[in-house]
Amino acid sequence: MATKLKCEICGGKLIGRPGGIFECDSCGTEYSTEWAKQKIQEIRGAVTVEGIVEVQGTVKVDSSPYKEALLQRGMIALEEEKWDRAREFFDQALNYDAKYADAYLGLAMEESHFRNQNELQNAYILNKPSGIRKNMNISLARKYMGNELSEWFRDLDAKTEESDATAKAKSDSIAAILSQDRNRIQKAQGRISEGCSHTVAIKSNGRLFYSDNLFPPGVDRHYYSDKHHFEVLDEWENIRHLYIIRGDDSAIRVRPDIIFGIQNSGKVLCTSDEFAEITAWDNIKDITCIDTGCGYIFVGLKNNGSITISDYSSSTYRFFTLNKEFFDNFGGITSISGGRASFAVLNDDGTVLYQNFDSVDRWENIVSVKCHGGRIDGLKADGTICSTDETINEGLASWKDIIAIEANWWTNSLSGTDLLIGIKKDGTVVVPNNRYNPQFDYFNDQISKWRNIDAVHIGQNRVFGITNLGQIVQCFNPYVLGSKETYNCDEISKWNLYDNSAYTYQRKATNGEVSNINYIIRDELINEKQALQAEVRNLTGLFSAKRRRDILQRISEIDSKLDGMK
Repeated sequence: MATKLKCEICGGKLIGRPGGIFECDSCGTEYSTEWAKQKIQEIRGAVTVEGIVEVQGTVKVDSSPYKEALLQRGMIALEEEKWDRAREFFDQALNYDAKYADAYLGLAMEESHFRNQNELQNAYILNKPSGIRKNMNISLARKYMGNELSEWFRDLDAKTEESDATAKAKSDSIAAILSQDRNRIQKAQGRISEGCSHTVAIKSNGRLFYSDNLFPPGVDRHYYSDKHHFEVLDEWENIRHLYIIRGDDSAIRVRPDIIFGIQNSGKVLCTSDEFAEITAWDNIKDITCIDTGCGYIFVGLKNNGSITISDYSSSTYRFFTLNKEFFDNFGGITSISGGRASFAVLNDDGTVLYQNFDSVDRWENIVSVKCHGGRIDGLKADGTICSTDETINEGLASWKDIIAIEANWWTNSLSGTDLLIGIKKDGTVVVPNNRYNPQFDYFNDQISKWRNIDAVHIGQNRVFGITNLGQIVQCFNPYVLGSKETYNCDEISKWNLYDNSAYTYQRKATNGEVSNINYIIRDELINEKQALQAEVRNLTGLFSAKRRRDILQRISEIDSKLDGMK
């Protein structure tokens, strides 16, 4: 409802007169234009005056005292952590002035629960939480900022630029070191794979070790295993990569496991004649598949960085459809990963393509990607991890110096789980903590004892590790049916995937015992030392002191290790 100006003497109605004068129609008291202006500022809502009102010039309503008071009350609410109340004050201030930059900055602080501008500044500089620099309210504050706030933003940007440069230099340095380790362990990737009924591994000469799982009484092992597989595998040679589709009772319902092998030439071999379209592929670097719920879509990565696709799934009841057009014309792909209703590719520029997860569009500097259980995990060049599963990102924040990751949906666990394992630079492995699944506690306890690991494979019944000497270690799944004997753990532990004559030599110690010294490790230590010495000679700049100390410490560690090998 409109509010009327009233006489202060008798409360009568005011009528506008020529000359900008207001007159009470009851007592005749006159009021000036200046008085009317002041009253209009004090009254909220619409104001109506009967009669003619003449006002010379422009009537300006100064809202500064009101919006500034609201801003201060909002800042006080932030300090007291009364977030909802703070938002109300900042919104009211913007009702007086829609271009009030300080109020927008206050809203940005309220959104992230910062109590003052210092906390906002520190978070902005470190970009934690991620995305704070793209906050909409901060952008509006920049757009409408005055001189005082403009100076604050200039100081903020200068500190941010300095922090980013330091962080990038540190990240690049770490990435360069970790890259050497990733190249070192590359030979171990894809050398072992386990399905429901078979475990297969690649020997140093390109032929295969294989073992079937001896199921306990009550389980028809012939339902899963087929000796014909072993006859076929005996003929395979020059194999450099393995991939197994588990022969369980889901998806395409094929018995037994389907085993694929990629030869050095890029040709694909398969234990089943059903997949002739895939075995016709050539120049293949890697292979993966996507479980659609009613079959599989197979994807092959070619040596030229493109992909080829073969669909072996029914169009009925599928819960995933691969958008072929999205990937068909793409080049520069370095790795692929498929899982349950999920597929991702890693590009040579460190970015990730995935047709459903928008969040991976913001990922950068990725060197490895794993797609499983409807989520994606990425390994960054600096040895840190990112995931589309926000529930585990906080736990992954503590992971450092990771050189490889392995992930899979483990259907044989107590309730089924996404299992992620990281290999660290020092050869140890890590598993995320998960208070909802005791299986993770078991793995942390068992796998934390592993040392000198080059590769990890999550099989159907256990986790395998390949050491830098080609030996196999196993962590048995306690929730599967059977025992270690059931799955030939002792036999598999005797396999060695590297040529010992090429990788090690034996010498008699003074006590008569035989010890193995790894030539490759020695050569790699020498190469690493030479690279570090070259780097330290070229170090310059204000922020190089810490890096120089780290390099000299690492060189000292290498010298100690080399002395122990003499």
